[in-house]
Amino acid sequence: IPSNKIKKNHEIKKGSGERVEFAIGLDEGLLPIDAKFPSALYDTYVEAAEKQDKNAKEAVDAAVIKIKSTTIKNAKDINEKYMLKGVTIDFGVMFIPSESLMQLIDRFKEDKIRSTKEQIFRDYRVLIMGPNSFAAFLISINMGFKSIALNERAEEILQKFGILEKEFRQFEGMTDELRDKAQKMVTAIDKGDVRV
Repeated sequence: IPSNKIKKNHEIKKGSGERVEFAIGLDEGLLPIDAKFPSALYDTYVEAAEKQDKNAKEAVDAAVIKIKSTTIKNAKDINEKYMLKGVTIDFGVMFIPSESLMQLIDRFKEDKIRSTKEQIFRDYRVLIMGPNSFAAFLISINMGFKSIALNERAEEILQKFGILEKEFRQFEGMTDELRDKAQKMVTAIDKGDVRV
């Protein structure tokens, strides 16, 4: 991604003092990206899951509820702090820098149909991504920048081709005129009007 399109620790809402970790400048506006990693909560979940005692299930369930509520709160914070109509695009990204934590978040459900991730996107317009999906997302953004650069280059090439085409048409006109004069000269010689 071009370096002039990436803003680090950027204050989207001027004067708020709230800084998003990254904002990528797109044609439609800024894309806010903020990393969240509730490591203490996840450590509690892992420790509870590894326990073999009778209270392990309760501890796991409590850790899962806490991680889920923290994820929802973080999405709400991203929406309120870093998304601004007319400045940012219609959604933001919450980056979870752990695939194992991302897999846990992927399993959260709001009801029998919707996942918590879907609900968060609907309510707060925040995409939650782990390292793999975020890498693919950045590659697609980068491809967009490359196609924009190619389109700009194609426009420049078309302009130069237009100039070349004009020059070629002038050359073609001069060649036709020269051919016409040469033909008249050959015709005059064939008539014998010209003395050697």
